[in-house]
Amino acid sequence: MPLTVCVDFDGTICHYAFPECGEPRREVVDALQALREEGWHIMVHSARVNSSWREPERTDRCREMLAYLLDHGIPFDSIWGVAMWPYHDSPGLRIGSEPVHHLAPTQKHEGCAWAFRSYGAGKPAAHVYLDDRAVVPSPGLSSTDLCAQCRQMAQRANDQYKDS
Repeated sequence: MPLTVCVDFDGTICHYAFPECGEPRREVVDALQALREEGWHIMVHSARVNSSWREPERTDRCREMLAYLLDHGIPFDSIWGVAMWPYHDSPGLRIGSEPVHHLAPTQKHEGCAWAFRSYGAGKPAAHVYLDDRAVVPSPGLSSTDLCAQCRQMAQRANDQYKDS
């Protein structure tokens, strides 16, 4: 099994601008390209595909993210909770209860067909997680310091949400 990096989309691959997609974070994109060259599997994990979103917002958010990744040439192998394959236009096609969606080809990408996977819940298996809202409980960190980091991260997340 190749080494796997699970990377968050909003705030990590691109600057936080939800519900829009912010500008790509060049340092993250460059790191993903370097990891790709080393043979890593790159999995995108995003709340944009969370099943708690109502339709059509869930489908729209996923389509926007997928087009963004392809249009910007950001390397990735999979999106957690989404099945993808080369583009073909098959109106009305379903996989189980899930409809198949299509991202038509553009000058920047070849397009793809995709559907949500029904098992999309849970934490994806990965060797490393990249996330702008992560707090790492490193050895020797006191509970007081860990709580303080959690509060700081929550404040930063709230500030980002208010600014968007």
